[in-house]
Amino acid sequence: MGPIVQFVSYDSPNDVGGVSSWLQRMVPRLRAEGIDARVDLFCSENKIGANAAWYRTHNIPFRWSRWQNDTKQTVRQCLRWLREDFPQVYVPNCMLPAYFAASEAKRCGARTIGILHSDDPMYWGIVDEFVRGSDQWRLNELVTVSSFLHDAVQSIVRPPIPVHKIPYGVAMPEVRAARASEKLRIVYTGRLVEEQKRISDLTRAFCCVARHHSILEAWIVGAGSAEANIRNIIRAEGMEERVILKGRVDPARIHQTLAECQIFILLSDYEGVPISLMEAMAVGLVPICLKTRSGVDEVISHMNNGIIVTDRENSFTDAVSYLVGNREALSKLSAAARQTILDRYSEERCVTQWKHLLLSECLMVSPDHRLRLHLKLPPRNPKFGRHDKRPNIYQKLRSRFQLRNRFLRAAKSTRQTARMLVASMMTD
Repeated sequence: MGPIVQFVSYDSPNDVGGVSSWLQRMVPRLRAEGIDARVDLFCSENKIGANAAWYRTHNIPFRWSRWQNDTKQTVRQCLRWLREDFPQVYVPNCMLPAYFAASEAKRCGARTIGILHSDDPMYWGIVDEFVRGSDQWRLNELVTVSSFLHDAVQSIVRPPIPVHKIPYGVAMPEVRAARASEKLRIVYTGRLVEEQKRISDLTRAFCCVARHHSILEAWIVGAGSAEANIRNIIRAEGMEERVILKGRVDPARIHQTLAECQIFILLSDYEGVPISLMEAMAVGLVPICLKTRSGVDEVISHMNNGIIVTDRENSFTDAVSYLVGNREALSKLSAAARQTILDRYSEERCVTQWKHLLLSECLMVSPDHRLRLHLKLPPRNPKFGRHDKRPNIYQKLRSRFQLRNRFLRAAKSTRQTARMLVASMMTD
């Protein structure tokens, strides 16, 4: 096996994130190419999540830890893992604490490669701190998933580090979208969250077009924090029979689920190059997507292989109505959507680009440096938002007070148990 490449990612019991599905496809393929790719996972709950279970089933080396509500503690876990098994290449991926830990990995001789997965403010914070920032925190290289992100970073980085554009790739399944009959089915797949995905607005838009077109059925496939709110919207609209919340679908079955539909919908505020969009197009679904400044219009050519809309109301409704009333256009766009993925976004192309990048330069651990477990982090960047949790002095004191109380309760319980034991022995 070749160089050790350590990816860091997130996990949860019902994770449906595009980054996770991309990594699940990438890591086995890289290992088949002779690269010792491994994964470190942080789970949002105190139990094994969906991704960890997948890696275990497929015999992929992984380590797992619970996500801490203190960035410094999470960074320390990343550093402990690095000390355990130091890689030649460290890829912090989408995990902010791992970017802080990457500075120590770089100091000790590893090559560090960051990834910009989307136009999320958090990723622009990563550019501030780990691309444009001081040499201590700066990555060796950066990968972007879209031309927009690549060009935007290139225009602001001073001094520049190598910036590579490697779009996601998806498998080309044998199954195809069901031929349109009397019934048409539209579908959304992904995280059920308000931030970025605007899932409540999408649900209302689904209810609206389903009410307008009696032959239309809408599926919402995924899991997330907004699930209860979605159910309430569907119930309030009286659309339980026409707008159906399908829940999480295992990634291995997503193509079969998509193949029961004809039109894919994505109305996010921002994206990179969405995995869910490419998976749907690979099956032959016609995409209708909201115009964003990054990613979507690099995949979709308006009215050639899909439709780009300008809002979640009239523009979206008009696009659905056009496809409902024009089956010839639906068929033509479907074939073009699938061909786009085959030509430009195949899994083979993505893996080949990553393989060449990872093997282009492999640094070795310096014998003169010992990896430290404690780092003084830079001031908090507001762009990181909820991703960077640093307890203030009052929260720290409360935590210590709670810990002290737990210790005292445990000690009191131990003393009581000891007294009972002594009394029992004396009675005997």
